[in-house]
Amino acid sequence: MHLYTKEFKETVNSIVNKVRITIDTPIYKKVYFTRSALRSNRDIGEYSLENLFNKQGYAVISPEKLSIAEQIHILQGCESFACTEGSISHNVMFLRPNTEVIILRKSDYINEYQLPINQMANVRVTYIDANWSFMNDKTNEWRGPFYLRITKQVRQFFNIKYPNFVLLDKAFWQYLWCGTLHTELGVCKYKPSVVWYFLWYEADVCVWRHKLKRRLLKIIEWVVSKN
Repeated sequence: MHLYTKEFKETVNSIVNKVRITIDTPIYKKVYFTRSALRSNRDIGEYSLENLFNKQGYAVISPEKLSIAEQIHILQGCESFACTEGSISHNVMFLRPNTEVIILRKSDYINEYQLPINQMANVRVTYIDANWSFMNDKTNEWRGPFYLRITKQVRQFFNIKYPNFVLLDKAFWQYLWCGTLHTELGVCKYKPSVVWYFLWYEADVCVWRHKLKRRLLKIIEWVVSKN
């Protein structure tokens, strides 16, 4: 059973065929499309993943810096393609059949739009949990925020060892600070019920609780300002 229409596939193929004869850009065997250059407060911590994939031989590319034709040309030339789950993973439709695809999950849900695209492209897809998005807005999962990190599953996929101290990751503190993201305004707003519980509860049982609270807040503000 096809999850897509014949007309949609024909449209995609027509676009790809036109690009093949009109563009000339570098070709990479392994490609990682990143959203980090967008500086979005919705996706936090992707830099750690793109650095890891770069060490594994992937060319890290910000697609918004290229033309549509250049993007498709790069996708057509690669043998392995990786990206986070979401609209950026819809680029799979422009890959050649049987291309290896790695989709990094940003939260505990599946992007249903991606499934017919995977089927239409006839690619080999692997989904990997690469998040700790416990503050994701459950009423509207697309809003985030998403905390991306090198998880146990990512390490197992590449069969590598990697430091896993979440409290030393500045992206984790930024994630706590942002809390609930308002995508319409492009700003973030922390969720006191979660953030204050995490930061203040232990401090309240300390003798020097007021000093510790002020110090914690200054540390978080400094980490976020340096990001």
